Amino acid sequence: SAADQERVLELAAEMGLSCGRSRWGLDMDEIEKHILLGFKELVFAQIVQEGVHVRIDVVRRVDVPPDEQEQSPGHLVADFDGIIEDVLVRRGTAAVSPGDAVCRGDILIYGWQGEQQLAADGIVTARVWCEGYGECALQEEYSEPSGVSLQSLGIRVDGGPFLQLVGPADVPYDEYSLEETTELTLLWRNTGPTVEIISRQISELIAGVNEYNAEQAQTIAATRAEENAFAALERLLGAAAAESTVLTQDTEELPLDDGPARAHTVLEVLAPIGVAQPLEQN
Repeated sequence: SAADQERVLELAAEMGLSCGRSRWGLDMDEIEKHILLGFKELVFAQIVQEGVHVRIDVVRRVDVPPDEQEQSPGHLVADFDGIIEDVLVRRGTAAVSPGDAVCRGDILIYGWQGEQQLAADGIVTARVWCEGYGECALQEEYSEPSGVSLQSLGIRVDGGPFLQLVGPADVPYDEYSLEETTELTLLWRNTGPTVEIISRQISELIAGVNEYNAEQAQTIAATRAEENAFAALERLLGAAAAESTVLTQDTEELPLDDGPARAHTVLEVLAPIGVAQPLEQN
């Protein structure tokens, strides 16, 4: 938003970075940290120098807990494996440094400062890697809806088999998909079995074959590898995926003399990895 942009520019100006002023002698790493410390809703800040121009890239935290929410003393620990890139401590004591390799569960920021126990807070970013594989045969069978379907209605008693009441007794399609919806659930005479009234939509599927040359198959395999790599990234990072930055994306073809075309994609990502872990109470 415009308000966020203005706030970032104000914080940068406090450290001497502003329009019309020389960048000589400015420490860009310190300015980035100053922005993150002054704007706690941010999870990432990077200053990119492009000739005579400077661009400030920031990523806002997806879900920021309210400041007034009381937090129990605890550590900040790694939510997944990675190589530490940067450690910004707001509260607590740093347990790792840039370049350290960490595994899931390792402490990043201790939940104490001196003898005082507190809720560790900070931003710890790390480089993490995800990979995906994809393949494509020169001939691939597929099925898709023909647009023809039929309806049926029946009951199911206590999770048992579907008992059809209305509709054709046999499905007239060689291939089909089935979508089932529970319309109503009843308790028979209040104490008897549970009876579900269920509607079914049965859609006809038609089969076909896609044919590709070697180049087309390899392109499709590479696309699938990339899609699978990003899906793996979503599974690994969860909500943190929205706050991550892809640093490199490397897709390698794995051609074979026989069999489908194959490809392998590796993503190198910069992401926040810290999650709160309460201190063990003795």
